[in-house]
Amino acid sequence: QYVKNFKGRTIWYGYRSEIDRYFMERFVNPNAAFQLKQNMPPLLKEIIDILATSNRAGRTNVASILLNISGEWRKIITSGVSDVLRRQSALRRAKPLSTHGDVKLTVFCWQKTVLKRDEEFALEHAKAAMLLANDNKRLLLELMFDASGKLSDVDYSFLRRDNIAAPDLERLEAFAESLRARRIEEAMQNRKRIGRNEYCPCGSGKKYKRCCIVRSRERSKVWPESVF
Repeated sequence: QYVKNFKGRTIWYGYRSEIDRYFMERFVNPNAAFQLKQNMPPLLKEIIDILATSNRAGRTNVASILLNISGEWRKIITSGVSDVLRRQSALRRAKPLSTHGDVKLTVFCWQKTVLKRDEEFALEHAKAAMLLANDNKRLLLELMFDASGKLSDVDYSFLRRDNIAAPDLERLEAFAESLRARRIEEAMQNRKRIGRNEYCPCGSGKKYKRCCIVRSRERSKVWPESVF
């Protein structure tokens, strides 16, 4: 239904993307040299290249997640990591990146000359972010950068809400509430005003008017703000 012969020529309806172009070329000339490629930001390509040399279980799942996300999400993640690296260099403390919605990801960037890796804190923070967004699962991605700022290694953990032990749940929920308050406070400082129909800066995935705008603004004191 998508192909029509017209005066000896093949017309491919819906020709509008690289995928269409690829199949058009293959249909007209099976030996065509044209190759289908993704527009992959350098950082994500570096991550995938490192995963390709790893023997650790689950590496293909991580690579698949990065390959399957949309171009918009790729830009969000790469620009977010760039911002994290810049802010951490100035603040000298961890500023992880967490996403919500279609991509459930928390990224920690460990810079050799700036921050010493803290695996336990990264796990705790990612679990709290998962609870805050009311997700059932989340990918924790840890990126290690050498003294020159080059990505040198990648580590990852697949987190599931079901795997959180009952004794840890209350503590992590308190951490999540403290994280929520900190994110709202930072958003108010940076933007002065949060639109009612904007996604809530706390990371819940809900609109602000249905989330923290109706919550108490009193901050939890469970975790010191310096760790966020």
